[in-house]
Amino acid sequence: EKVHAIERVELNALFESLIADWVPAARRRHIDLGFERAHVPLHVDANPVMLFRYSALTFNGHRIHYDLPYSTEIEGHGGLLVHGPLQATLMLNLASQIHGKQPQKMAYRGVSPLVCGAPIMVDADPAEPAGLACCVRAANGTVTMTADVTL
Repeated sequence: EKVHAIERVELNALFESLIADWVPAARRRHIDLGFERAHVPLHVDANPVMLFRYSALTFNGHRIHYDLPYSTEIEGHGGLLVHGPLQATLMLNLASQIHGKQPQKMAYRGVSPLVCGAPIMVDADPAEPAGLACCVRAANGTVTMTADVTL
């Protein structure tokens, strides 16, 4: 248990340093809303530096996340793609902020590619007293990832 607590603290500190440049400080603080609001958005400005750092942090060498010519010309994407695990991490972080502690369980699913370059929105809606329904949306409103979080 002590090892897991230390790992969580280190990962939380690492994640906070990773997102420090892209999420305004006011949005990084604990959100003490309980379930009084039905909709709690978090806006994130994903950019190539963020994707490169996340790739390095997770040892992800797939070039679609950091090499624009490769991603567009070779793979045929509309730009650099935001990592699925990064989107899941953002949803988990928002759920943790809302609940005030780490959720017990999270099941997530990617439903559409997320191209880097425009602000993205991470949403959390109370599904029931013991959970949250989360999603990530592209700037145009397209849902790119969903999650069910058990608090």
